[in-house]
Amino acid sequence: PAGKTAKELLPAAKRALFEEHKKTAAEKARTGDFYAAARYYRDAVEAWPGAPDASEVAALQGEISRLEEKHRSR
Repeated sequence: PAGKTAKELLPAAKRALFEEHKKTAAEKARTGDFYAAARYYRDAVEAWPGAPDASEVAALQGEISRLEEKHRSR
């Protein structure tokens, strides 16, 4: 957007990347690629380290653990 500095746009860009990684992770999990899904969820958490909703990040970390366990149990 015109008139916005990179510093002003960065939070929105991080949120967009966070959401895109979550979407891809969910798609990978649905297709049974649990390892890739866990990686994308991990990338989502790393993409937006200052996420204001800590409960959402905690839920994703739980999902990462669950998917990694499913991958190992194959």
